[in-house]
Amino acid sequence: PVEPPGIEHAFLRYPLEVADRSRFRRAAERAGIDLGDWFVSPLHPITGGLEQWGYRPGSAPIAEGICERIVNLPTDPRLSSADVEAVLVLLGRTMELLS
Repeated sequence: PVEPPGIEHAFLRYPLEVADRSRFRRAAERAGIDLGDWFVSPLHPITGGLEQWGYRPGSAPIAEGICERIVNLPTDPRLSSADVEAVLVLLGRTMELLS
């Protein structure tokens, strides 16, 4: 992203769509990689009782589908080289799950 003078982007997470979030999360956990859990609901950060917020299940099928398949990779610039390598290895090992 463009960084205006005096502004620094906070590279925290990179959202990635996968075919099977549960399998990908298990693989990341085994690899010691902390995935974020953002945007797993169309009313982020609300994850339960969406109806009380006026949301009707099925009213946003594309968003609901993405919420079921999204993971958030760590991209913080303070990651060590070993952390970055672990993420790359994870992606290589789970290539069949990447959308």
